[in-house]
Amino acid sequence: MKKRHSPGLKDVLAFHFQKVSFGKPEYTAPADYAYWKEKGWLDPKAKYYVDIPVNPVYNVIGWISEQMLRRKMRKDLAEIGS
Repeated sequence: MKKRHSPGLKDVLAFHFQKVSFGKPEYTAPADYAYWKEKGWLDPKAKYYVDIPVNPVYNVIGWISEQMLRRKMRKDLAEIGS
């Protein structure tokens, strides 16, 4: 069996960006939200798709990027709604 390698920064960022995109039913299709919820990927403690060590620096960068994107999406949705 192949040993899994820790994800790179690009992979961690992709996970966090998708977490934002699929994290709210109003952002995406309800099926995507349900799937991500079922997998546990929407849990704030989720660092990646699989249980594997993630570089702590990459995780912090991913988390900060996730928060920034989440704020931007909320702002954009508020502007569309007004």
